[in-house]
Amino acid sequence: MRAVAVPISIVLPLALAACTPSVGVQKSAIKTVASNDDERHKLFEATLLMLDEHSEYVDELFARLKEHPKSLDKFLALATSGAKDTAFAGLMAKHLVDYPEAVTVISIALIDDVYTRPAAEKAFLAAMRARKGEISHMLVRDPKTLSEVTAALAEAAPGEVGGAIKSKVTGKPEETPAVAPKK
Repeated sequence: MRAVAVPISIVLPLALAACTPSVGVQKSAIKTVASNDDERHKLFEATLLMLDEHSEYVDELFARLKEHPKSLDKFLALATSGAKDTAFAGLMAKHLVDYPEAVTVISIALIDDVYTRPAAEKAFLAAMRARKGEISHMLVRDPKTLSEVTAALAEAAPGEVGGAIKSKVTGKPEETPAVAPKK
């Protein structure tokens, strides 16, 4: 365990706040400490060291965070922007895959939002291309999904491309409308 020297300017207001049942008084004491960059850094570091020692407190902190939409939104925005780092993204993915229902809900929400935002759609498609082999293997292992996605592609694809996909799926040649010869 790493010891952190916490100055009296942090300890005294927090100790007084801890003796007071009012959240408002506690907030005021913490605000006093947090207004100084160095003191705030030490307060956060001490808090994180304590959370490292008591992971059950992280659960409680997260439950409280969900009750504060403004802070939760900012926290998630920062965590998401941190996912540009592949190690951080891998850590997020490692935890996400432990909760299959969350994978489904998040994937649907992601696709819904990506679909309406061109830059995000471009990035999503780049990720699909980067993992085309893995996506292909997942689809092949699930014939129902493969069939539904292929049918949706056939419906979405224009003209001859869509017809070619439909004929592959159904096994029947796509009927093409008669075209008058050019004069």
